[in-house]
Amino acid sequence: MLKRILPIVLMMVAIALQAQNIGERFEQFDSLQNRKFDAFTDSINKEYIEFMRQPWQSTELQPAVKKPKKDTPIEEMVYNPETDTLQNGNASTPLQVSEVVDLSAADSADISQDTTTVAPAVGEVGVIISGMENQVERNARASVAEDAAPFSSEIYMENKKKRLNVPFMGRTLYLNNALLNKCYLRKVDENGVADAYEMLMRRKPEKLLKECIQLRDELKLNDWGMYLLLKEVSNACCRTPNESVVMQYFLLTQLGYRTKVGRKKDSDDLLLCLAVENGLYGYPGFTLKGIKYYCVNSPEPCSFSLCARDKDAPQVKQNVSMTPAVAPYFWGEQVATLHLDKDTRIKVEVDVPQVLVDFYKQFPQCDYDVYIHAAVNAQVSEELLAPLRKQVAGKTEYEAVAFLLKFLHTAFEYGTDEDQFGYSKPCFLEEILYYPQSDCEDRALMFSYLVKHLLGLEVVYLDYEGHVSTAVHFASTDVNGDHFLIEGKKFVVCDPSYRGAPVGRTQTKFRNEQAKIWKF
Repeated sequence: MLKRILPIVLMMVAIALQAQNIGERFEQFDSLQNRKFDAFTDSINKEYIEFMRQPWQSTELQPAVKKPKKDTPIEEMVYNPETDTLQNGNASTPLQVSEVVDLSAADSADISQDTTTVAPAVGEVGVIISGMENQVERNARASVAEDAAPFSSEIYMENKKKRLNVPFMGRTLYLNNALLNKCYLRKVDENGVADAYEMLMRRKPEKLLKECIQLRDELKLNDWGMYLLLKEVSNACCRTPNESVVMQYFLLTQLGYRTKVGRKKDSDDLLLCLAVENGLYGYPGFTLKGIKYYCVNSPEPCSFSLCARDKDAPQVKQNVSMTPAVAPYFWGEQVATLHLDKDTRIKVEVDVPQVLVDFYKQFPQCDYDVYIHAAVNAQVSEELLAPLRKQVAGKTEYEAVAFLLKFLHTAFEYGTDEDQFGYSKPCFLEEILYYPQSDCEDRALMFSYLVKHLLGLEVVYLDYEGHVSTAVHFASTDVNGDHFLIEGKKFVVCDPSYRGAPVGRTQTKFRNEQAKIWKF
């Protein structure tokens, strides 16, 4: 028996040794390939740094596009049935459409002018380093379950005295300190900025970047949130504002964001400019190769010289998207809000995360589609929809829409942005619930959200001069009243800011005006 077993054992040992040798050779090969890749990466980064040393090119930072103001009446419009010529409900009046804008998948409208003449790109380099994900990967990340465990700074508490203290959204984060005091800007010129950038590259920032990416995923930050995090990291690492700008520029490019840095003509102040997919109001900028850049650290237009205008860092492959494709997931207290239908006493109680509201306060004003497309906090959504879901159960489409319209009229106090904030401010859905007043834009967003998520009906936005309203396509019944015919479908006006008005009624002052239709 032993004679038969021994050859088998020897054969198994030989196979194991052979597998070990294969594994070792594979590891050696893999290590060699990684070293070759690192060497190649270093070479193209050095090529970019040398490009940064070339004379910077004069550019003009154009004035910011002013925040649009809605000339909304201070007093809420109240429906008067005695003067309503359609009160019998028998008339069905088609209204005029100026244009239909389909924003269901398109980028936001172009709100800036191309004022830069661009020379052909020199030595363009393709994507080499997998810094950030592409749009498909971003969409996949957006589908992460909302009930994931909340972030805890305990993840980075080990040896926190030796880590970088970064204040972010009311909490201190403890991150890798490889770049602490490592950005030294000896002079604010081509070589000075290139030297500082190269110094950061040599400090091997991979661990810090990895932790920032982990935070982004755990907190479900959108691109703007990631910029705010990297800004705080840079401020914590650097001694001067200019050095912080250089580090922000470095970190953003390493993570794949299209970013430019420049120097003001009449001072040594450095400017940080982000390529943003959506239109930003209140930020000066310029357009380069058809891409809009906005200066995020200086509010005034000026002449400046632009670093590496015709070349991007090798990692760069994406613009900053403002839309929160998944709701940010923060820590901290919840603020209880109550919305009560004063007639039926039906109430909706929603707890809104305070830190989420604070985060949205740091949002620049964007095109309206950013707010409509934004994901909503899962808890907020369920607390909002659950009691209303019970109320619309068993109702016809018309009855359900009429109920939701009346709820918006009575459970939300009307107020203009100028009265509440002192400036024009579109709100995200959580903010509409949080703040005591809402205007026509806010109510249109809220009504659209309720109709889509509770009834599954199509809703379009009606954009008038000074007013935003909505219209609903009733799928199973024909409803009389003011309406629009859009691509063969009838959309009946439902104005959430026309208090007391039934389905199918338009505010008198807008009945003879053409409306721009926004489809989402």
